[in-house]
Amino acid sequence: MKESAATAASIYRDCADKVADYLIERAKLLGEGFTPRNERDTCLAGIFLRTAALMKSVRKLNQSSDFQVILSANRTLLELAVDAILIFEDKTGDAAGALLAWERSAKLNICEELVAYYGGAASVPPRSQPQVAFIDRNKTAIEADRDRLWPAWIKRWDGKRRHPERWTGNALRKDVRRADEVARRGLTEIYETKYREMCLMVHGQGLAGMRNLEEHTFHLVCMLGYDGCVSLTITAADLCFKGLDMSRAYPVKEELRVFVEERNRRLQSLPPPDPPASGKK
Repeated sequence: MKESAATAASIYRDCADKVADYLIERAKLLGEGFTPRNERDTCLAGIFLRTAALMKSVRKLNQSSDFQVILSANRTLLELAVDAILIFEDKTGDAAGALLAWERSAKLNICEELVAYYGGAASVPPRSQPQVAFIDRNKTAIEADRDRLWPAWIKRWDGKRRHPERWTGNALRKDVRRADEVARRGLTEIYETKYREMCLMVHGQGLAGMRNLEEHTFHLVCMLGYDGCVSLTITAADLCFKGLDMSRAYPVKEELRVFVEERNRRLQSLPPPDPPASGKK
């Protein structure tokens, strides 16, 4: 069983490696010489490049002991896939601007917390003065964006302006459902059946999610992690290139599916591994 699980994990990893190589090559199209036409292009190109960079990192994870990092990549890719869908399907033209405004709001939030830690701008050391300057330059405009884009967060915090958890102003769970309503990519099932367990294994206290697991189970966890990375990457990368009007020359979804089909053919020769154990009592 241990050998079968390890072999299956290696096959899934090979597929993830090929997907990563493909994205790295396509990312060159969005490098020097690429000019976004609007904020939507800027966001979609950024999501694609971040997805490619993350899969390049996943490519380096080739041991069962890497399971926590592989699962962390899944969690990030889920949010990137959700963002790609919501921006690609947006009919109002406002989504990309909201995402870019959220980035600035996040920077302000971090800078203000740093200043608060030091007890005020006058006590901030020289190495962190750029954060103070960022607040001075941008606070008024960013707070106006918060008032305009996320008024519900002001009400939630008794009239105080707060940085929202996501650029939509929603919790991730709600955005996952919204994304599936418009694109039907199976993200709700991933969130409801796998996301929480991944969070537990990555961020749980002690050995929550992994205590008393058998050795071969970690190969299976990696296998499922590689599979999730690939499927979420296909969703994000496909919609990014479609939104950038590059999918006709580079049909990302179809080209990446070739690697998945090859993987599945290789898996057919293996005995099915037992599902991951949840731990002995």
